[in-house]
Amino acid sequence: MKEYYLAKQTVFSGLGRITGYYHLLIDFIIPLYADSYPEPVTVYVENRCLDPKFERPVQPGVLPNSRTLYIIDNVFGDDIQFKKNKQNKECNNIWLNAEARDSYPVHEVLKNQKTWWLVNFDKNPEHRGVWGDYNSLYYTKFRQNMWNKFKVEQPGQYYVTIIHRGAEANPRGFNTSNNTAEIIRDQFKTELPVRVVDFSKLSFHETISICRETKVMIGQHGAGFANSVFMEPGSSIIEYGPFKTPCYYILANKCGLVYNQASLDNNVFDILL
Repeated sequence: MKEYYLAKQTVFSGLGRITGYYHLLIDFIIPLYADSYPEPVTVYVENRCLDPKFERPVQPGVLPNSRTLYIIDNVFGDDIQFKKNKQNKECNNIWLNAEARDSYPVHEVLKNQKTWWLVNFDKNPEHRGVWGDYNSLYYTKFRQNMWNKFKVEQPGQYYVTIIHRGAEANPRGFNTSNNTAEIIRDQFKTELPVRVVDFSKLSFHETISICRETKVMIGQHGAGFANSVFMEPGSSIIEYGPFKTPCYYILANKCGLVYNQASLDNNVFDILL
């Protein structure tokens, strides 16, 4: 049994909450899984906002309590339990504390959106990074074990997958509409079959299967791209913005994926394949 502590000073990317899907999967689950597997774990929680069992109102971009626990259960099963941290210990270094977060050039990234991809994120490999900037082996280990656990075999057919993002999941006020996915599908020139997927409607097993079958994933900046961790290395993601943070650029590089940006205003969806 391995023990971990989430202290009040524990920081997720962009001060995100554990009940936000990106922060749950990328900031919380993957470093915990990579560090602990195959041992069972106990997570001691000091701050109720860091506790996935904490009931909170459902907001855009925030998972319902039951869905948060459902995903954790699918990854860890009976090998994880949460308890209140009565010892007031510092958080384990698989997560960031405020001091470690402030050592990153995040403020420089946010200050100038147009050049965020030029920021050097090469850090001490033993230091757990911000926005998914972990050792690439974390993702390799997690992806392969999830494929094996859910018996997701190498697909015989690959797809272009367009992420559906409804108005209810649009807290940042991005320019989306009900037919955005159809517009992209019409513009994308490829011999691969194209499909539109709403990840919020899928089981965890279905999500993993669909992502492994995805050769190109296209969508608006949002938590759906966190599922790209289940894609095969060498596949591609195309993100259209605005691009306020480099999270999916970093994630793609760490997972061995090809990252591209696109604009709905231009016919640029034939840049791949």
